[in-house]
Amino acid sequence: MLICGSDSRFVLHMTLTSLTHSSRIYDLIVVVTHNGRTAHSRHYMACLSKKM
Repeated sequence: MLICGSDSRFVLHMTLTSLTHSSRIYDLIVVVTHNGRTAHSRHYMACLSKKM
């Protein structure tokens, strides 16, 4: 699990077998979040996995 701040948690591995009918497994390595009213104001934050 990737913890980004005190209240955001994301799983690190996701299997899409039920959606794509393939056995691919994806690893989450970065999450980008935005805090603000528009895309042109406030802050963007990136949380990176230690595996990267």
